[in-house]
Amino acid sequence: MKKTHDHYEMLLKIGSIPEKMILTQGCENLAEFVLHELCDEPCLAFDKMAFFIDNPDFNCFKGVVGVSHQERFSHNNTWNNVTDFSNHMKNARFNQSIRSISRESAARNGNQWEPYINDLARTITVHDHGWYVFSAKHGNTGLVIFTPNHLNDHGRMALAAGASLLGLCPVF
Repeated sequence: MKKTHDHYEMLLKIGSIPEKMILTQGCENLAEFVLHELCDEPCLAFDKMAFFIDNPDFNCFKGVVGVSHQERFSHNNTWNNVTDFSNHMKNARFNQSIRSISRESAARNGNQWEPYINDLARTITVHDHGWYVFSAKHGNTGLVIFTPNHLNDHGRMALAAGASLLGLCPVF
């Protein structure tokens, strides 16, 4: 019975994100809010998760946001503390390290994703990682790398739904 309850709670949490995104529209760091929410309980509960965008038109692969459990925002509701949360994320070391990543496009240059991602995971010190590549707006490709890699079927569905939400966020 507990598993059913956990899955229900996960769906409720992910299902609440679009409305929060609309209420926070215009916020340049919207992806930080979304990723933080996805990493939290009862969602995916990852220790670390990073979101990247690959833009083949501009030959650019860029780190967008990284969330580490050790650097979680201490207030209960990030969406009601926009300024405090945004300042927190600017100072979070893992997020800074992700945002500093800029490479040539993997998609444009015909790189295979798996070796590219394994190299990237070593660079950002994410061990026992999983990853998910997805379509994002404007013909871009999104990538999330996470740890630990422990997803069941419900977790994979939640990851796909959450990644789609990340793919709608503005990238700065």
